[in-house]
Amino acid sequence: LSYVGLYSKQDIGVFTAQDFGNFFTPSAGNVGSTNTVSPRPGTDLGGFDPVCQNEVERQSISLTTGGYNQCLHTISKRNAHEVRLASEDRIGGIFDYVIGGFYDHNNNPSNLTQETPILFGPTTVGLINLTSILRRGKSTEKSFFGNVNAHLLDDKLELSGGLRYIDFKNSNALFQSSSAGTVQCGEYTDTVQDCIEPTRDAQDTNATIYMGSVKYRLNADTIIYAQTGSSWRPGPRAVGNFSFGPELGGQTARELFYTVVPPEKSTAYEVGIKTSFLDGRGTFNLSAFHQKFKGYP
Repeated sequence: LSYVGLYSKQDIGVFTAQDFGNFFTPSAGNVGSTNTVSPRPGTDLGGFDPVCQNEVERQSISLTTGGYNQCLHTISKRNAHEVRLASEDRIGGIFDYVIGGFYDHNNNPSNLTQETPILFGPTTVGLINLTSILRRGKSTEKSFFGNVNAHLLDDKLELSGGLRYIDFKNSNALFQSSSAGTVQCGEYTDTVQDCIEPTRDAQDTNATIYMGSVKYRLNADTIIYAQTGSSWRPGPRAVGNFSFGPELGGQTARELFYTVVPPEKSTAYEVGIKTSFLDGRGTFNLSAFHQKFKGYP
């Protein structure tokens, strides 16, 4: 019996300067500063997290170029666990096996603030508008697997087969700042208050995949084999269509074709021969491979 576990957390702040040449003057100066001509507000109208200001305070840094920024703060967490049970000795001198379970959970929300100078003249900045976009996303995979090998004809012949059942769930949402509405934006920070109704996407699906193989040792230097197997992975999804939301009837069929992609499935086949010569100092292998995809993005 064995166990492998993983926990990771990444806390990342990113600043992307938008005005290196200080074209919009007078500049707001370093992120987090305030002056009487171009004040940098503490929050935007929707009560969102002012990422630029908060990241400067959190990281104790000072930006000296590009007075207006696009700022991103993301906290990504993952925990994964796998338990497997494997036979130590062959059952009946023929069979060995592996069975187990796997769990993987990801939570990766992010807050983004775009600072945009509002001009009160051809080159005079009157104030800084904060456009905030918040993304919420999480996924959970639970799977169970088993594999059995049979060793026959004095270990010249090996037969293998296995199955894996996968249960997958994920959800994604994108929120844009607004002073209207009281929709909660979900977990991440207590400073988040109001959002417009988000664009959302969710998957709740499952699949069973398999593998099988046969190997035969012709002599000490030559093995012939054939194997087949299937694979599955959830399809990519895109969220963020604010221009045509559910209140207008939802996305069109053409939009859904490109933004809601079904799971990808494939089946693979392989046959081949493996040889060695000169007492193992040289090898020669030959194989033929074919793979068929369904739902390839």
